[in-house]
Amino acid sequence: MRDFNYSKIAQMKWDSEILSYIAAIYKEAGKQELYLKQRPEELDKLVEIAKIQSTESSNAIEGIVTTSTRIRQLVEEKTTPKNRDEQEIAGYRDVLSLIHENFDVLPLTQNYILQLHKIMYSHMNNPIEDARQVICDNGDLLAKRDAMQKEIGILVEMAQNAVERNARVAQNQEEYQKQYDDIISRYDATKIEYEQLCEKIENRQDRNEQLGRFIQELKGRKNLLTEFDHSLWCALVDKMIVKDKENVTVVFQDGTEIKA
Repeated sequence: MRDFNYSKIAQMKWDSEILSYIAAIYKEAGKQELYLKQRPEELDKLVEIAKIQSTESSNAIEGIVTTSTRIRQLVEEKTTPKNRDEQEIAGYRDVLSLIHENFDVLPLTQNYILQLHKIMYSHMNNPIEDARQVICDNGDLLAKRDAMQKEIGILVEMAQNAVERNARVAQNQEEYQKQYDDIISRYDATKIEYEQLCEKIENRQDRNEQLGRFIQELKGRKNLLTEFDHSLWCALVDKMIVKDKENVTVVFQDGTEIKA
């Protein structure tokens, strides 16, 4: 996403050529009603061309691009988005169509602008939900836990077999003890790592539930947040660590720490 600063435009001076273009635009706008009555089909085609060009140019400004063919297909709703860029383009298309069809009755209010923004991103996955899946994904940990469970089971079986064999077969006791101690040492180390892994999995599951509640809280909000909200704060922040007035750390539910 790129940032643009238009504050200097108000102080700019325009030459006669630019002003003549503006006057020409107003002049041609006055002829629109006549064209609407005489050649409605041609105007409809121009509107579709304008939608495609507007969608392509406006998104390109933001660095959102795809091929001209895909742009046309997306605007004409003849295909579905394949990636994030095309999802944003499809959302822009929906908002642009809504404005074209209802421009004369659309209320220019904060809530309606937020609604248009919501429509614009309706084809995309919820970014907070995406972050939740990344932060709370336990797939790799669960696979490692399952492998360690098998390893612990094998070590237990090895220890039992060593004891049973020593009871049946005469052997050097120093060698036996060394072998047995090695198995038990491996078992103890693996068991500790396994317990730490299980704790990490449980922490991620707790974090997943906390973020889930936070997302549901956000979904229930219809208006912008204009004042401190205790429930949102508790859903987002885990704790604050205050050492002195110059050393304050906010710890979020996902483990992120920010020095205030």
